[in-house]
Amino acid sequence: MIYKIDDANDSRLDELMRLSETELLRMYEPKPGLFAAESPNVILRAMDAGYEPISILLCEDDLQPLPDEIDEALGKSKDEYLLKRVDAHKNTIKAAFDAVDQYSQDTTVYLVTRDISKQIQGFEMTRGAVCLMRRRKLPTVEDLLVTAKKVAVLEEVTNPTNLGAIFRCAAALGIDTLILSKGCANPLYKRSMRVGMGTMFQVAWTYTDNVADTMNLLKNRGFVTLAMALDDRAISIENVGKTGEKVAILLGNEGYGLRDETVEASDMTVMIPMTAGVDSLNVASASAIAFWELGRAK
Repeated sequence: MIYKIDDANDSRLDELMRLSETELLRMYEPKPGLFAAESPNVILRAMDAGYEPISILLCEDDLQPLPDEIDEALGKSKDEYLLKRVDAHKNTIKAAFDAVDQYSQDTTVYLVTRDISKQIQGFEMTRGAVCLMRRRKLPTVEDLLVTAKKVAVLEEVTNPTNLGAIFRCAAALGIDTLILSKGCANPLYKRSMRVGMGTMFQVAWTYTDNVADTMNLLKNRGFVTLAMALDDRAISIENVGKTGEKVAILLGNEGYGLRDETVEASDMTVMIPMTAGVDSLNVASASAIAFWELGRAK
């Protein structure tokens, strides 16, 4: 069903726009809750991964075709590239609209003007779309390791921006599975999804209740475990060499890194060599280098 919203205070938008991410997460406890995905690309990736849309808010201005005068300007204007990007952007929003509208008769589409969207959020809506979607029951660690080859275990990575960036690096650089400790940020929070460009719908992931148990499970499944940490035993990650078909890299908290017991339980401690007196990198930046090196060492 499609509805035009003319009032920014319309109560039909409460779940979609006015509940906090924690409230959405806990809505149906102990069953999985909801999350709000922003931008057409993220929404389409979530739907491709099988997540069910409940409702979507779209800016109707972005569904309109380009004015004739802009079409005529293409190929002539200095802003040709920008105009083509605008055109492609509107086509992506239209694709999201069509996909959600056709997904289920139970999915509701709300259309607002740009002015109403600004009143609702206090700023212009992110790329013209917000979609309320149903979370799914996550797989177990055991289930994921049946087919996993390149794994990253994240321990207490609490910043949603870092988490989203790590997911994006994982998708781009060949990591097929991410295992998160319970203290990590949530991959389906808006900031994580936005930074990660929806790649949490492309890389297999789940939570672990106990990192030590996960370490034992990885070893029993034939994985070589590499802890990224600064200690006297650490070797340069570029010197790791071939690790075999199955490898797991462990990355820790932004402030204190991996727990000592996690480092002790790993097969090898690795580091990224630094210069100019710098001792470490942001965990997301470090993940990109580590994932790249593991890809080279296969």
